[in-house]
Amino acid sequence: MRHDFSKRNTILPLPDLLSIQKESFEWLTTKGIQEILDEVGPIEDTTGRAWVLTLSNPTIDVENITPQKAKEIGKNYDAPWYLTATIEDPINSLTKKQSIYMGDIPLMTANGTFIINGVERIVVNQLSRAEGVTFITEVNKATGQTLGGAKIQPKNGAWLVFETSRSGV
Repeated sequence: MRHDFSKRNTILPLPDLLSIQKESFEWLTTKGIQEILDEVGPIEDTTGRAWVLTLSNPTIDVENITPQKAKEIGKNYDAPWYLTATIEDPINSLTKKQSIYMGDIPLMTANGTFIINGVERIVVNQLSRAEGVTFITEVNKATGQTLGGAKIQPKNGAWLVFETSRSGV
């Protein structure tokens, strides 16, 4: 049975294919950097002084240059970002806070692209392979023999493929 959809009057809206990149970058700049800093956690001194260093409050400042200007002069579209470092001395009950410049972070344009050295680039999502073991059987057409095999696909590294030949090797 064949269906012809060309006579429909309703046109479906196109999805925003860049929304995943935009949302991901937004998450990184609002929550992601702080989550990583929380994972690193407070850094404790192991020399006996008991100092504790805490990194918090990542902030991204205003852009260094506009996207159009970055393309024209071959620069990066980025902005400086800062952290608040707090060092505590629990023995003497002293605390000192300071804002630290961490460098420039590339910014995403409204189109979902990055401008690096004046060239507009886009992030491409890739499918990751599913790790695991797959057992395979196939029948040899010439002999009618059932031959076994397996594929081992690790998360990282090379795949291993085991096959059985007609001679049983």
